[in-house]
Amino acid sequence: MYDLFETNKEKEVKGVWIKKGVNPDGTIPEFLVATKYKTNKAYTKEVEQISIKFGDRIRSKRLSEEEAQELYLKAFCKACLLDWKNVPDKEDLKAYKAEKETNPKLDREIKKLPFNFENAVNLFMNDLPRLYDSIDFDAAAISTFQDEAREENAKN
Repeated sequence: MYDLFETNKEKEVKGVWIKKGVNPDGTIPEFLVATKYKTNKAYTKEVEQISIKFGDRIRSKRLSEEEAQELYLKAFCKACLLDWKNVPDKEDLKAYKAEKETNPKLDREIKKLPFNFENAVNLFMNDLPRLYDSIDFDAAAISTFQDEAREENAKN
């Protein structure tokens, strides 16, 4: 039972790096993610604020699903997404791909999108909502924050 449900509490709060795919220039996007569980007090606080501010609208179903998703996505970006590496700038990615067509030996990295709240919300809401779904899933998964599971996944 403990093997299934025990997690590293420090990792739940300080986060773990999660890799997501490979960029065309060979760099690997990574996201530092804290848990979406009650051990993450910052996330708990964000969710409580949503309940306080929008509780009546949520209970009476006057808050649309899209509005609710945006609120929870923003809470995630504030409290669970702690950093990222190698997230490509969308415009430079397009330019890189165009350059690569005419110059297959192109040897440069794609410009990286700076990590901040606004960029995270835009990336997840507008550009790559499926990426958000994937990282959100990882942040809720027990295995993400278990020492043995992380070590075993790193080997594979």
